[in-house]
Amino acid sequence: MSEDSSRAAWLQQARSHLRQADPVLARLIDDRPDFDPRAWMTQLPPMDLYGALLFQVTGQQLSVPATRRTLARIQALFGGHLPSPADLLAVDPGQLRQAGLSWRKIGTLRDLAERMTDGRLDQDVLSSLPDDELLAELTAIPGIGRPGRLPAGPPARPAGGPGHRGEMAALPQPGHQLPVLRRLRASRGTTGERLSF
Repeated sequence: MSEDSSRAAWLQQARSHLRQADPVLARLIDDRPDFDPRAWMTQLPPMDLYGALLFQVTGQQLSVPATRRTLARIQALFGGHLPSPADLLAVDPGQLRQAGLSWRKIGTLRDLAERMTDGRLDQDVLSSLPDDELLAELTAIPGIGRPGRLPAGPPARPAGGPGHRGEMAALPQPGHQLPVLRRLRASRGTTGERLSF
């Protein structure tokens, strides 16, 4: 089976699943039969393990367009690319705040960067762990939640709701890997290499 036919089969299965899961999504997919739930990932900047985690933390409780804008400001701060852990630790946290990150997210990203630079988190070890152990390692860091759990408090109005032609953000389902975990699995390349899923 070629990569194109495999992708087409996956898209057919994904659309079918989403159509059956939610009548609103079914109508949206009927209106856009070429809908690709992973299309947003092709617009991400190249990222390594730390970049994938930075993306995941930055996007918590934000819309897809807001996450993209914040990532673009972070990239601008670091010469057009996402920072390495050492780069992030070297910059004044106030500059990250000006780029659009909350103080809580800055603390999480700095904690993560410290763990990656001092060896408490090792990319090769993380990539080889079973999912439950990987999740345990990552969720030990304050500010990184478990997949499939929704934040406490009132839900935000999702993009793509009634009367909105914006982007839909897919919520992780319990037991499913988040995109960042797929990046962790594939992240044995060098910094800046686009990772496959």
